[in-house]
Amino acid sequence: MKESLTMRTVRFLVVAPILLLLAACASNFQADVSRFHRLEKPTGQTIRIAPLDERKEGSLEFQTYASMIAPELDRLGYMVVGPNDPSQLIAKIDYEVDDGNTVVRSYPNHFPRFYGYYNPWYSPWYGYGPYDYGTDIRSYIVYPRQLDLQIVRADVKPTDPSYMLYEGHARSQGTSDRLPEVMPLLIKALFTDFPGDSGATETVSIPLK
Repeated sequence: MKESLTMRTVRFLVVAPILLLLAACASNFQADVSRFHRLEKPTGQTIRIAPLDERKEGSLEFQTYASMIAPELDRLGYMVVGPNDPSQLIAKIDYEVDDGNTVVRSYPNHFPRFYGYYNPWYSPWYGYGPYDYGTDIRSYIVYPRQLDLQIVRADVKPTDPSYMLYEGHARSQGTSDRLPEVMPLLIKALFTDFPGDSGATETVSIPLK
């Protein structure tokens, strides 16, 4: 029996909000940001960006990410200089994406099923209720992504207690292992409310366009 136009309208009006809700859940990028620091408000101190891992020195990937971080440091009040220029501070960055972990989840298919009764001698009657379509088993790979930032003094040795001024980490998980695509979001999360409360970890949510 063909579904009536009224029944199709009722089905759409109820299912549409469910689809919109599911879409909204996937419309934000979330990262856990943890920070430890003893920074004072920037007053134009010179700062250069360097890789935390010296093996990434000269890497084009590092240079790309450094060019994204430089405007954030400028916005805060630092004066970013070239990688070979003398500076008061050094911003050391590191980044990685893990090989990923397989996640297996089951989803019950208790979606609403719409039904109706129609008789030419009576007014049509419609309703809906749960209907068990079984259980879906789904597996997918989740990739941990991470961005690390340290701000240190350039005039003292790493063993000096005053060497480290800031240490921050932005971590996220997702089904994409394409770090260049995720990096702008990790940077934005790390510099949200910078420098933040020392010793605290917060979840930063960024709307996706």
